[in-house]
Amino acid sequence: MKSKETLRRAIQSKRKYMDAEDVSDKSRHIGEKLQQLSCIQEADSILCYLAKADEVHTLDFIDWAQSQSKTIYIPITEGHGHMHWSRLDDPYTLKNGPLGIPMPETLHIESPPQNAPIVVPCVAFSENGHRIGHGGGYYDRFLPNTTGPKIAIAFEVQHAPTFETNEFDIAMDCILTESNRYVLDLTISE
Repeated sequence: MKSKETLRRAIQSKRKYMDAEDVSDKSRHIGEKLQQLSCIQEADSILCYLAKADEVHTLDFIDWAQSQSKTIYIPITEGHGHMHWSRLDDPYTLKNGPLGIPMPETLHIESPPQNAPIVVPCVAFSENGHRIGHGGGYYDRFLPNTTGPKIAIAFEVQHAPTFETNEFDIAMDCILTESNRYVLDLTISE
């Protein structure tokens, strides 16, 4: 079984070589699947990350959600693995934040609803719902404090059959890729 760090490097390398058009097309398809989830359709608020270049892009999904009058909260990272949430009013007034993660020019730090669905990035995932993040522990610290559906989005190339996990790893309820839907909690599906 590969260690998380070994797997993280291997999959980041694969993802880095995806061309921009492929990333865009697959991201759009994943976003459409995300829109179809009942927990997303029924939500008033959604927690969602803003993507770095080689991650699943989320701006089209965010546009759709805001057109449906849903409030979007995005993570704002701080040192030592802590993050806050900011309401996102305008997804087109962004700047590069810490760790190269996009963030809005103007922050509206708020506590999002604990039961809101959360869309989580990952570097790698397994069919049993576990994910490997970028290694900062931001989501590992936040996820135990939320009761909403936990949905990871990734490209199929990020699928890893098995990897080591620990007591801090929180399994996702659903993982969506361009070609598959790994649903572990049927209450959040269509």
